Amino acid sequence: MAYHDLRGNPIFGVKACTAIAFDHFRADLVADFDKGWGELMEYDWASARSYLTREGPQYPLSVVQWLETRNGGGTGSFDRSLSEVSMSLSSKLTLHSHIYPDHTSLP
Repeated sequence: MAYHDLRGNPIFGVKACTAIAFDHFRADLVADFDKGWGELMEYDWASARSYLTREGPQYPLSVVQWLETRNGGGTGSFDRSLSEVSMSLSSKLTLHSHIYPDHTSLP
């Protein structure tokens, strides 16, 4: 079964796993940056690795390691804070990449 991005497009593999983990933060940041930032800061204590294995989607460590290397951060990049990794991935994927062209509304 495919995961659907914020525009409703089916995505698979690394993109799907990354979207499952981070799209809700992206959507919240676009909809209301201050509120979205506050929600992201609730997990500022966590590394991306600990968030992905214990708090968020609860992926197995092998999946997190696969995401870490496939998202271009390299080994050890998910040891950084969740907010740092989330914003880095958002800028790489562009925060608005899955949102309508006016950058203000979600489906």
